[in-house]
Amino acid sequence: MGIDYGKVRIGLALTDPMRMISRPYKVIKNDPDTILEEIESIIESENVGEIVVGMPFNADGTDSEINQIVREFIIRLKQKVTISVNSIDERFTTDEANDELKKMGYDIGQSKKVVDMIAAAMILRTYLDYQ
Repeated sequence: MGIDYGKVRIGLALTDPMRMISRPYKVIKNDPDTILEEIESIIESENVGEIVVGMPFNADGTDSEINQIVREFIIRLKQKVTISVNSIDERFTTDEANDELKKMGYDIGQSKKVVDMIAAAMILRTYLDYQ
């Protein structure tokens, strides 16, 4: 499972059992009271074996404002689930996802609804490529 963590929305992506294809799955509301349980439920229902969370570094590789929040989310996630949780540099994935959606004819309003799961699929694809 790929995760694009955001303060408001979290994008999720899944891969096939052979780990060949990364596909957008869904966008969920980032509700601190329910998010971990929702992810845990998806792990069980979709038979997820590993998680990769995108780390949003600045363009120059330094920590962004949200990096510490993402690190704290990863710690909480690792405490909740029994599968491996990793992170990967996700610089520019949201920009790339917006560019792809624009090419497909999505307007700004439509893009907001799906951009996070497209970015999650890009994060997952990058991770799979490195494996």
